[in-house]
Amino acid sequence: MAIVFDQTKYIESTKGIIKEYIQSLFPNYEVSLGLPDLSDDNLSLTKPVISLEYNSSVNSDVKAGKVNGHGGRVKRKLLRFGIQILTTGENSAVLERDRIAQTLEYDMSKESTLQQLARQGLKDIDLRYVNAYRVREGVHLCRLELFTKITMTH
Repeated sequence: MAIVFDQTKYIESTKGIIKEYIQSLFPNYEVSLGLPDLSDDNLSLTKPVISLEYNSSVNSDVKAGKVNGHGGRVKRKLLRFGIQILTTGENSAVLERDRIAQTLEYDMSKESTLQQLARQGLKDIDLRYVNAYRVREGVHLCRLELFTKITMTH
């Protein structure tokens, strides 16, 4: 059975699937839909924060999509999400941030993970490392981008 995404909520439902997947990989870390205030000079985290945000979408099909043969139409969208990993501290925080990014990249390349997410409606998943840097003394950030294609029927 194909997953049917609600046209008005497809970004939120896709974000929920990705958040649930990340939370299953890192049950002891907070997975949020926004970063903490980085301008706070007293920012101190006991555990890394993994943040997920929607970046953009592109139609894969021209205009209204394709006829699906059952009296409806199918529309495919390519979605792009940003994943940020934020840590505070010194060298151990940098290593922890990098371990999280490597674990995500490795697990997302496994066939079993891709099949699991495909059963939930996410196809053609690609996770790309973007960059990692020090925001300021003791605050470290890593960015990844996740691309996926979803199919909506209407």
